Amino acid sequence: MVRELLKRVRKCRYMVDACIKDLEQARRDAYTLKAVRIGDKVQTNHQSDLAQVVEKIERYEDKLQKNIDELIGLKLDATAIIRQEPDLCARAILYRRYILAESWETITSEMGYSRSQASNIMESAINHLETVEYKQT
Repeated sequence: MVRELLKRVRKCRYMVDACIKDLEQARRDAYTLKAVRIGDKVQTNHQSDLAQVVEKIERYEDKLQKNIDELIGLKLDATAIIRQEPDLCARAILYRRYILAESWETITSEMGYSRSQASNIMESAINHLETVEYKQT
């Protein structure tokens, strides 16, 4: 259960990042629409294009907010479980990897571990937390 929750946090983070990129692209698309100059005849087609783009951006923003809300909930659940790890180094690795979504390169260089050491510490901590979680339910 712990392992699945931590994986869901990372996957949800990927989805939030994808939604952000999608929203940025929609906003860039909106900037490509040319503004109507004073004195030009306003075509209803231009107005409907702009309205469609604005509506699309609003849908993207709603989608992004839903994903952010889900991510926050998952992070809160995962953080509560990670706090149960008694080894502070293992706790830091789990937190950095899953809550902060840091790369292995960042974690290992800043904490002074090799990739295999950090991975072994993380695996051991997850196994421990799954046992703790199982006993508490």
